Amino acid sequence: MTYLPKRKQPKKANTKRIPTSNQSFYNSTLWRTNRQYYYDQNPLCECCKHFNKIAAGKPVDHIIRHESGGSKLDPENLMTLCDPCHATKSALEKHKDILIDYQGDYGEFLPTNRADIYTALEPYWKIKNKAIQKEGG
Repeated sequence: MTYLPKRKQPKKANTKRIPTSNQSFYNSTLWRTNRQYYYDQNPLCECCKHFNKIAAGKPVDHIIRHESGGSKLDPENLMTLCDPCHATKSALEKHKDILIDYQGDYGEFLPTNRADIYTALEPYWKIKNKAIQKEGG
């Protein structure tokens, strides 16, 4: 019986995150201080809390992306989200433009407020929680 030679494992790609143009802002003391202050006041996921569930928040996210004209440091433009809610919100913003509600003064498209986020995430949030309930028994 003949044996085939062992297959060589492919080299792993460089998985380091490529810094974005605004990385210096997120590494600044001003942002880190502001983020920590907001997180201390709002440690739970605001989306899950809206749907009467409790989940620890992790990222503090901009409601209106600052690339689209949202304020970088205004607490009214920040919300704490858990990782699944943050990933869903980011995907919807990036790929479906589902959070776009009106056009700003400079031609940028923006969601109007937190309620828009909750409305957009609700169907995805329900699917996520049905899957969690099935796993739990």
